[in-house]
Amino acid sequence: MKVRIIICCVAVLLTAFVVVAVRRGRAQGSSHFQPYTAYQHYETTGPSGKNRRVEERITVVSSKGDYAERHERKDINRVYRFVFYASGIGAEIYDTDKFASTTQEGEGPRPSETSRLANCIGPTDRKLREETWFGMPFIVKRTWTGRASWQSPSLGCIDLAHYVDWHESDNPGTNLSVLKLDNLVLGEPTPDMFVIPSDYKEMSPKLLQETISRRDQAQCGGCMKEEQIQKAIHNRDAQEKRYWAQRPKHPIPH
Repeated sequence: MKVRIIICCVAVLLTAFVVVAVRRGRAQGSSHFQPYTAYQHYETTGPSGKNRRVEERITVVSSKGDYAERHERKDINRVYRFVFYASGIGAEIYDTDKFASTTQEGEGPRPSETSRLANCIGPTDRKLREETWFGMPFIVKRTWTGRASWQSPSLGCIDLAHYVDWHESDNPGTNLSVLKLDNLVLGEPTPDMFVIPSDYKEMSPKLLQETISRRDQAQCGGCMKEEQIQKAIHNRDAQEKRYWAQRPKHPIPH
């Protein structure tokens, strides 16, 4: 009986020590994120295999937990980034046009420290198998939407590859979304992935959406209908209110 009591006391003390250490580390700004740079390419096709879109993508995570995606679409000559800082601020940056806005604050993908305990498997996910890519362990799972995703518990359970065929049951291969991982480099990413140059024009979410949509419409010869543009602009209403409410506290990071 005494042995059991001693073991229980030791277990409680160890648990308390771990909790205090974790809290102290977070208070000092430390983290447990594995920094990396993932090189990917993304391809999607619309219904009946039309409207094929291809882009090069770079996904990075810093040791602090900052997350960024860089997209390069050669079909419309555009390079843009989505950045989600560990502090909670998000930014949408169009490098080709030199526009930027803090339009996605509090939203978007972020690496997770806690989800690694569950091996990246959510309550509605189904584990398919385990694989090793570039020396790192990956979990292959199928989500409730039918998408197959490749995530690594060691890398914060971010989607680094996926495959989904939206018409698999009736017309397979005609409506695909495929994200492929071409290379993975461990180590701190280059700081410029998170930086917004000081000469970029800051825009509110609605103005940014309208500017980009009008540019796309002119470039594709009117392929976007006016109602599509207005709907996209209207969908920014919530972001617009949050932007102006929080703008004095969260200036755009340079």
